[in-house]
Amino acid sequence: MADIYVRSTDGSDADNGSTWALAKATLAGAAAIDAAGDNIYLSQSHAESGGAVTAVFAGTMANPVKIIAGNDSAEPPIAVSAASLISSSSITLSGSYYLYGLTLQSATSILPNAQVTSNSVTLDHCSLITTGTGGSSF
Repeated sequence: MADIYVRSTDGSDADNGSTWALAKATLAGAAAIDAAGDNIYLSQSHAESGGAVTAVFAGTMANPVKIIAGNDSAEPPIAVSAASLISSSSITLSGSYYLYGLTLQSATSILPNAQVTSNSVTLDHCSLITTGTGGSSF
């Protein structure tokens, strides 16, 4: 089980995500290297925006990936924070995962699991917001 750090303010998806100093910049960047049971920590100041966001997590029903918004003053965070934001045209998250403290905001659709029966999704202290008048999915 590994810890992967994500911080949009100074992260880079070319980094390995092993510390805050080497943080990934996006949730999709972290999902590209995760394994079942990993912890993905999002900085409390993390904010992604732009085009479609698609992330496929390697978690299983027995061993989901944990994605937790937390204070980036320690590794791992010693305090959780419900302040991280992903805002894009559409958001699709797949695989088995536990998500804590993240706001997902989209103009068209938020698909937290692509409706696969062998996956498990838990959203805890999260907000799902559609901003467009023609939103298709939630």
